[in-house]
Amino acid sequence: MGGVSSKRTICIGEESFQMHRVLGKGAYGIVRCVEDERTKTLYACKELRKQWLLAKGTKAISCALTERQMLCELSSPYIVKLHWALQDDNALYMVLIILPSSMDSPCINKNMRLIN
Repeated sequence: MGGVSSKRTICIGEESFQMHRVLGKGAYGIVRCVEDERTKTLYACKELRKQWLLAKGTKAISCALTERQMLCELSSPYIVKLHWALQDDNALYMVLIILPSSMDSPCINKNMRLIN
């Protein structure tokens, strides 16, 4: 039989996702629960504000780009999978697989300590 590909190109943009609640806040930005409008799948969306990155300088920009590159290349059960990376005029977005535990609490307890 012929080699007809079942792959389709999908145009993904910020409008492709329905924003839900904030899962956490950090120095670089915020992480929200988002829903893919097409498949209704939930993801975590890390939003990095460009204004903040530019104000902090080349080290912050380098860290953001390195994080994106590492999430693209690494495959480990201990690292969340990056599905898409997007940007608009105001922010960079990394759409990641959502961890079930992140849905249980609105944010990580800042007083939590890891025990060795």
